[in-house]
Formats: sequence, C-alpha cells, structure tokens
Amino acid sequence: MHIWKKIGAAAAALAMVGGGTLVGAAWAGDDPSAQPPDGASGQTSSGDVATNGLLGGGTTEDSFVAITPCRIIDTREAGGALQVGGSRVFDVAGGGATFAAQGGKAGGCGIPNLATAIEATITTVDSGSGFLRAYPANAPAPNATFMNYTPVFNASNTGTLAINGCTGICLVNTDLRLRAYGTATHVVVDVNGYYVRPMGAVVSSAGALLDGNRVTRASTLATGQYEIGFDRDVSECAYGVTLYNSTTGNTVTAAPRTGEADAVFVRVVNESNASENQQFHLTVTC
Repeated sequence: MHIWKKIGAAAAALAMVGGGTLVGAAWAGDDPSAQPPDGASGQTSSGDVATNGLLGGGTTEDSFVAITPCRIIDTREAGGALQVGGSRVFDVAGGGATFAAQGGKAGGCGIPNLATAIEATITTVDSGSGFLRAYPANAPAPNATFMNYTPVFNASNTGTLAINGCTGICLVNTDLRLRAYGTATHVVVDVNGYYVRPMGAVVSSAGALLDGNRVTRASTLATGQYEIGFDRDVSECAYGVTLYNSTTGNTVTAAPRTGEADAVFVRVVNESNASENQQFHLTVTC
C-alpha cells in the first residue's frame, strides 16, 4: 500500500497558483491525456543538471526515512578495536564488500548514496575510560563528543550523524569517521534510519532548471508543457505545483510522465484552457 493513498485531501500536495490559491491536485495513478512525446517541436532542455538543494534561499530540511535497525560496523568482527591517536573511516551508504570487511551486514543496509545523515546507535565494547567522536569522513573533526565510555559496562548512545562531508573530489566508501580518546575500544554501530533531501524543482517558463533537489533533467515539450526528471521512480508519488507571478485564471496540473517512471509531466493553461508558458515550483512526496 502506498503512503499517498492514505493521506486525506487536506494533507495532499496540491497544485496552486501564485499567492497560495488552491486550484487542483494531481496524483500518481491519474490517466494523463495528450502528453507530447519526447523530441516534440520546440523542445528545449537543461540536460543532466547539477542542483544546489536550496529551493528557497536557505538550507533545505532533509526528510527522515526509518529502517529496520541494521548493523554497519562491528570492530570485534573485523578491523580490530579503535586505537587512541588516530581515526578510522567507515562506509555507510551504498553496497558492496566494504560492509562485511568492517563487521557489518554483507552488502550494506540499503542506505542510498544520496543520504546526507543517519540516525545511529553506537555501542562501545571492551573499553577503558574515554570518549568517542563521530563525524563526516571528509570534514574536520568537531569539538563535540558523541559519547563517553567506561570499563564498567558497554556504553551506548543514539544520535543523528552527518556523513561524507565531501565538497570536492571524493573517495568512494568514505562516509563516517570515528576517533577514540583516552583508551582503545571496540565499537558496534547500528543504523535506525537515514536522511535525504526532498525532491523538488524550480523551473523557468522556458523549461530551464533554476533550482532543485535530486533533479536529473528538466525540459519544455511544447508551449506550457514540461518534463522534470528525478533520481528515482516517482510514478506513484504525490505532486504539488505552485505558479510564480501567475496571471489570474492560470492553472497548473501535474501527472506521471507517460512511459518514464522517473519523471513528472506539468502543464500550465490559461482561463481559456490554452497552454501557456509559466515558471513553477514542483514538489514530489513519496
């Protein structure tokens, strides 16, 4: 059962015109009509786009995805205890042999490569007295301590940890860095969920991507008709659209893109039901 099927109309993502007036809703599963094919006359495209994730001039709030607790690190099984005086880098996102090599679940825990942070429980085992810092593998060490540990019992702490932190050329399989202070300790890390940027796009009237999260392409197919692609299947998600500086009477609708599961079809019409180019903001909730 899809989550959007359980959401009431008041909570649904609604298509809007400028100023916030509700003008309609578009749901995956609708039967979109008269969608032009790719390569339609007059098509322009922004191509494979790099997005900055701002969508409003500030830092975008990430969405949390809970998972069944899954072990990604156990130094008792592989790698040995963390020693004082250095740090160790671990893999968190994606799959591959690195997880078994660090004592975790073979193939990883299904955390996508686009994840920005995780919620994790870290347990120290067979330790003396000390403290642990946990931070993105490609970022400077923080002054904050994630947890203190003791020889009296196996201490645990749960918290949200940003991962990776790379801003330039990045090495693969480098997500989380752990560093022990005081005495050496084994560590066990279980992930309870992860954070990802929400999907969204600001598209100009000409079909150019102005801003967005997780967008792979944007184009205009014909006058007032657009295609916006994302990094996952969005065919069974909910869509919301806002028009910018809309002319009175203009409306906008969104529907699954015919034949392309990773894309959304957006159409803008005027009060005469004729297609019209207009800048818009699209959000996708899955």
